[in-house]
Amino acid sequence: VSKANDWFTKYGTWSVLVGRVIPVVRSLISIPAGFNRMNFLQFTGWTLLGSAVWNTILVSAGYLLGDQWCSIQGALGVFEDVVIVAVVVVIVWFAVKKVRTVVRNRKTQHGE
Repeated sequence: VSKANDWFTKYGTWSVLVGRVIPVVRSLISIPAGFNRMNFLQFTGWTLLGSAVWNTILVSAGYLLGDQWCSIQGALGVFEDVVIVAVVVVIVWFAVKKVRTVVRNRKTQHGE
């Protein structure tokens, strides 16, 4: 959690903007923004801009694909699956790293 907060503190507003364009992340980016008490108007502005970019991409793709718009659904589904797997891998990696640190600290405290 502290590393996520450090990352958000470092990239703050940009993480909201970029996060709004990435499936799955766009649903979760509000959590660290809230934890870090990001200014509500600033958060709303970056959310509006990021969401506008994502919607423009989807609307443009739909316009360009015309009757073939169904063909993009498979690609979006795959992209979303990749993002979900990546998020799960990162969470597991952080959890394993945290557990190792806790175990190492306990061993050090007990003189093992």
